Amino acid sequence: MATLYVNESGSVIGVDGGYYVVKQKNDLLRKIPKETLEAITLFGNVHLTEPCVQECLRRGIAVNYFSANGAYFGRLTSTRHIKAERLRMQVHFSENEELCLQFAKKIVAAKIHNQMVVCRRYQKNKEAEYFLHKMKLAENKIAQCQNREGHPALASDLMEQYGYRVQKSAFEALLDQKMFVKLRSEIPKVIDEKEDCVKIYRLKGVSETVTWGNMQEVSDDEMIFI
Repeated sequence: MATLYVNESGSVIGVDGGYYVVKQKNDLLRKIPKETLEAITLFGNVHLTEPCVQECLRRGIAVNYFSANGAYFGRLTSTRHIKAERLRMQVHFSENEELCLQFAKKIVAAKIHNQMVVCRRYQKNKEAEYFLHKMKLAENKIAQCQNREGHPALASDLMEQYGYRVQKSAFEALLDQKMFVKLRSEIPKVIDEKEDCVKIYRLKGVSETVTWGNMQEVSDDEMIFI
């Protein structure tokens, strides 16, 4: 099955027997067999004839509308192929927290597994080993999720929710007291105490250093903050 893309301004798409027909401004005709098409995407000033619109709706072929510059406008899609009973069951199952949680775990685990397969296939340096290790830690944390909200799989994911990355493993954040307390409570949930290390340096107000995980203590004399 194919998607038809039309971006020449002034083109008109119609139907002729068993074909969709694209008529361009120079009267050039292009024919696409109906049974090979699953979607149509239009850019700019492109038109569909009324019989073409009806045929798309009858066959369940979605029509996507974009501006000439690629801005998305909307989508024309048929509702006749939607099974109401199936939708009702989906809504019913979405109210089952345990079922949703197990389903979400399977999706996330499958995505992590696929990424690990790709990473192993192209593994050529130590950086790949680093990411494989982090993905394995994330995979192991899936079982710890107790609800659909869950927690960030990696400490870096959590840090990016509160601040921004200034180096590969360094983040800077401007937090009020409430956010700071919340961050401190969440860090132990996302790290491996034997493998990870998170250290917070509080630079305003009362000076404070908080550490989680595996790190040797360093004396203040060995640190310079600028």
